[in-house]
Amino acid sequence: MKIVIVGAGNAGCGTALYFSYYNRVDHGNLEVELIFDKDTPPERVGQGTFPDIVELLWLALGIDWHENPIHATVKQGFVYENWGTKAKEGKCTNQFFHPFPFQMSGMHHHTPLFQKVILESGLFKVIDDQRVEDLDTIDADYIFDCRGKPPELNDDYEELVNPVNCCLLGQSDKREANANWTKAIATPDGWTFVIPNTIETTSYGYLFNEDVTTRDEAKQNCLEMFGVDSDDFLPFRKYVAKKPFDGRVIKNGNKLFFLEPLEGAALATYLNLAVRTYRWIVFGGDETVAPDQINQDIRRLIKECERFVLWHYSTGSKYESKFWDYATELTKTLDCERFDLMLNETIRTEMIDLRSPKGRAETYGAWSKESLKNWYDNAIV
Repeated sequence: MKIVIVGAGNAGCGTALYFSYYNRVDHGNLEVELIFDKDTPPERVGQGTFPDIVELLWLALGIDWHENPIHATVKQGFVYENWGTKAKEGKCTNQFFHPFPFQMSGMHHHTPLFQKVILESGLFKVIDDQRVEDLDTIDADYIFDCRGKPPELNDDYEELVNPVNCCLLGQSDKREANANWTKAIATPDGWTFVIPNTIETTSYGYLFNEDVTTRDEAKQNCLEMFGVDSDDFLPFRKYVAKKPFDGRVIKNGNKLFFLEPLEGAALATYLNLAVRTYRWIVFGGDETVAPDQINQDIRRLIKECERFVLWHYSTGSKYESKFWDYATELTKTLDCERFDLMLNETIRTEMIDLRSPKGRAETYGAWSKESLKNWYDNAIV
């Protein structure tokens, strides 16, 4: 059986690595091939991950924090500054930590280095001089379409609800000592990520809404608050594919969905789709792992990510501004009975029992009840 991945960004490389590694573990007969155009640059935004991709890099490539060819930095969670009612009312230091469990870590990385190491691993066939316009020309049993954002949001996509739609990107050649986390700093116009994306550099992203804040205003505010002088604007739409697994074509990466980077769940979602489709393609089985169920599960995961991220805006920030008025009002448009139920259970629980089936095993999107409780206790109460 032949699997072809089209595109070599985070999703394409991660999917190819997962399929090729576990094909060897399972003594399978998959032929894995990745096709991309080396003249098309990968995503230029600094990346933060959950722990799952770190485990895959260690298993498949032997990468660790000493032998670190991608120059990744440790990510132990998220530091939030200026978010929530506590910050607004001056009841806290305006900063709190949203951690990964103490025994786990994610990473920050620079996509070109991530791409280079995986493509040169020799674990799968790579064709680097082909720009694929028509997937029907590809000889494969299954095709992962990881060619980036769709040129337009047609009937194949549903728009997601979120208050930001543009990012001003910047980078410095310095790294804050011992900054082993992503910073998410609320600003009058939205928020800014601060990511130590390599051992030598820091990536910035000033996120705002172009219907509320002009680019000139964003540029000036970013310079004053963070000392970053940039004209590198990245506007974006927020969306999810209505049918991720369609015949022999499986959308992944930005072809599957795009949501702003708050909480950094993108790569974990890409890998989640790769894991689910691998089980179906390699082992088959009953309807619980079939394409229709995969579509339902992946869409629910992404919609829950949408709701969880939007919740972060619901109690505002220390800033009274046009953006935060808009963002907090927007959060009222999304209702989710399951989220409300889990949140209410979390609020009533002093401690989370990880031994129970409803401990860490029960998640909302990519997050356990611990995450809901952490945000509620630190930003809201």
